[in-house]
Amino acid sequence: MLIDKNLDHGSGQFVHSSRELRKEYAHTINTECPEICTMCGGRCCNKFPCHMSPDDFEDLSLNSLIRELNKGYISIAKARKDVFSKYRLFLRMRVEGHPIVDLDVDEKKLGPCVLVTPTGCILPYEKRPMGAKFLVPFEEKNGMIHCLQYYGQEELLEDWEPYQNILRILCVLYTFQRNPKILKKGKVRK
Repeated sequence: MLIDKNLDHGSGQFVHSSRELRKEYAHTINTECPEICTMCGGRCCNKFPCHMSPDDFEDLSLNSLIRELNKGYISIAKARKDVFSKYRLFLRMRVEGHPIVDLDVDEKKLGPCVLVTPTGCILPYEKRPMGAKFLVPFEEKNGMIHCLQYYGQEELLEDWEPYQNILRILCVLYTFQRNPKILKKGKVRK
């Protein structure tokens, strides 16, 4: 069992961090449920794109992240860690028609992910970000479909905390570009 092997049985303490556990767990499950998502019509993806973990990237250097952002389907976003703290930056999939630096925190006014199509996400399951892999759809007995997010804002912001400086640099670089890319669906480089 996952938790048992990550406990120091002498002290009862976790040996690994929660980020390490999520990363390990992400490789052991498949939350892809195309039949449920088809019935739902991708309501989640059409309202708000999923967020990314630092573990979704092999290299978190400035140049590597610039290459990733230039592909066009990732944006820099912000959220509050709590009521009293300043905003924290993180990466998420991009909202159709929005710029790379997308600091609008009103989640109710966002739109569809640039990667969602009528048949689902254009990324294969293995390439999807942790926010997608930990979004688990289920159908209730009454036929209602819901998704539960098991990689929430608290974990997301904790994971991105060590990378705030590099994300701020990226914000400055992309805010002052002469011609920031505004993407339309289907115009994404992989």
